[in-house]
Amino acid sequence: MPYFLPLLMIVPTALGAALRGYWIVVLPVATYVLLVLADLALGKADPAERPKPHWLNAVPTWLWVPLQLGLCAWLLWEIHRGHVSAIEAIGLGFALGLASGGVGITDAHELVHRRAWWERFLGQALLVAVTYHHFYVEHVFGHHRRAATPADPVTARRGQWLYAFLPRAIGGSFVSAWRIEAERLARAGRTQWSPRNRVLAGLLAQAALYAAIAAYAGWIGVAFFAVQSAVAILLLETINYVEHYGLERRETAPGVYERYGAAHAWDSACRFGNWMLFDLPKHASHHLHPGRRHDALEYEPAAPRLPVGYPLAVILAAIPPLWFRIVDPRLPPRIPLAAIAA
Repeated sequence: MPYFLPLLMIVPTALGAALRGYWIVVLPVATYVLLVLADLALGKADPAERPKPHWLNAVPTWLWVPLQLGLCAWLLWEIHRGHVSAIEAIGLGFALGLASGGVGITDAHELVHRRAWWERFLGQALLVAVTYHHFYVEHVFGHHRRAATPADPVTARRGQWLYAFLPRAIGGSFVSAWRIEAERLARAGRTQWSPRNRVLAGLLAQAALYAAIAAYAGWIGVAFFAVQSAVAILLLETINYVEHYGLERRETAPGVYERYGAAHAWDSACRFGNWMLFDLPKHASHHLHPGRRHDALEYEPAAPRLPVGYPLAVILAAIPPLWFRIVDPRLPPRIPLAAIAA
C-alpha cells in the first residue's frame, strides 16, 4: 500500500534526535532530497489511470496523527529533562517542521474535508499542533469558493514572487477566516466573540498549548514548538503558491467570475509525490470534488500540468527566476474583460 509511505517521514526526525549533533538537520534534509530524486526516478502515472479506492488507504491518514503528536511530545520530554541544548532545539524544530508541514498539514487538509466528525477533529488537532488552526475555516469555507480570484489570499498572482506571496497568504488567511466566522455568527444573531467562533476557539486552544509547553519545557520548549510551527506554515503556504500560481478565473462582469473549473489548479502526475502527499497534486480533482477521499481523485484532462512533482516544485518556487522560466510559458493567455463582454 503506497499510501503508508508518508508515515516513514517520522523516521529522519526521530533518528536525528536520537543521534544528536548535525544529524538533527542533515537526516531530514537528506530525506527531502531523496524524496525529490525518487519522485523523478519513478516517473509519471498515466493521466488516464482510474483511481482504485480502498478503505485501507484511509488508515495512514489516521495513523499519522499519533505519530506526529507522539514525536513532538517525546522531543518536549527530552527538552524538559535538560537533554537538549537551545541550538539543538531549534534544529529539532526545523526537522519536525519539515514533517509536520510536508505530511502533517497535508494530512490535516485531507481530514478536515472528511464527513466523519472524528476525522475532522483529528485534522484540526494537527493544525493546532502547528499553530494554524484557522486554516480549517479559511480553506474549507473561503479558499474553495474564491480560488483563482483576486479575493483569495492564497492564490498567487502571475509573476508574483513567493516571498511577496507569503506575507499576504499568512496574514490574509487569518483575516479571511475571522471574517468568515464573524459573518456566519452574525447570520445566527451572535457576536464574533461568541464561544461558537471556531477561529477564536482555535486561538484559545493554541494559547493553552503554548502555556502548557512553557510550564513543562520552558522557553527552549516554546522556541522548539514555535520553530516547527513556522517551518510547517511556510511549507504549507509554499505549496499553496504552487497549487494555483498564475491561474485566474475570467471576470465576466465587474466582480463576477466564471465558474471554478479544472483549469484553475495545477496538477502533477508524478507518481511518488502523489503517494507521499495523499494525492494532493491531483489538485484540480480535489477542488471539483472536495468531499472525495484522496484515493478517489482523478487526473483532470483540462487541468494544467506541472512538469515536475510538488516536492521539486517547492524548491523551484523558492528560486523565482527559475520558477518563472519553467512555469510561466505553461500559463494560459489572459483574456481581458472587454474581450469577454464582446
